[in-house]
Amino acid sequence: MADLIQFRGLPQRYALLALLASALAQGGGLTCAHLALAKGRVWQIEDTERYRIRQLHGRISDLDEERAQATRMAHLSERTRIARDIHDNVGHLLTRAIMQTQAGRVVAQSKGDQSTEQVFDSVGKTLDEAMTTIRRSVHDLEDEGTDFASQMEDASSEASMGQLQVDLNNGIKTAPAPVCRCLASIVREALTNTVRHSSAKSAQVILRDLPAFWQMMVQDDGGIQHSQPDSSRHKKPELQRGMGLADIEARARALGGTANSGPNQKGWKVFVSLPKEPWFNRSATEHVEDRKVMA
Repeated sequence: MADLIQFRGLPQRYALLALLASALAQGGGLTCAHLALAKGRVWQIEDTERYRIRQLHGRISDLDEERAQATRMAHLSERTRIARDIHDNVGHLLTRAIMQTQAGRVVAQSKGDQSTEQVFDSVGKTLDEAMTTIRRSVHDLEDEGTDFASQMEDASSEASMGQLQVDLNNGIKTAPAPVCRCLASIVREALTNTVRHSSAKSAQVILRDLPAFWQMMVQDDGGIQHSQPDSSRHKKPELQRGMGLADIEARARALGGTANSGPNQKGWKVFVSLPKEPWFNRSATEHVEDRKVMA
């Protein structure tokens, strides 16, 4: 400012003013640059913190979901255990009591003792009602203790043995326990056959809930392995896939369904169809379950 005052000519004063303005502009620019850099660092820190917070929330949500799933599976397992205990203990005792009552009624009938025969007949009817009630309770507990989706996921992952990529497309939310066990066993058997008897790299498991049927299809992308081409050339493909196919068909027939297996496209296909009609009536359900247990 002193130099500016001492200069009397206008050009000199304008030059000094321009120099001063340039210095001030440069200083302001550097200050703005530092402020922008500091602001960017602050934003970066805030973004990093928000990302860490989101990660923590995600981990907490995953832990909560895993804990809820573990608690649910524990409840379902406890229901299944109770159902099995009732079936194995109380059910067998009632069955023995019914048989003894029937034997006593036959003996009383052979002796002509009508009063004793009526007593045994009344006791037998009461035991039959008790057996029916317990059987229904067992089926209800077993159905409620069966998680269809988890059973299918476990069957798909266990049977693949880590050597096969399995794509599970489950369209069935829930099904009776015998149906769930049947389909899970068939999935295991079909995928095990795929791993052992084919060169497949992937397989697809599709389950469909139709109005009158439960249907399942297992399709792989690999052909049959021929360890002895000359001797196996005239063999049927079904025999080359192992004896597990007979077990698949037997399980489906035990529930009134059908099972078909054979080459399809470039791989092997297993198709199972189980009717829903037997499960609409509780008595029919019990009959089918008894047939399955006996088989």
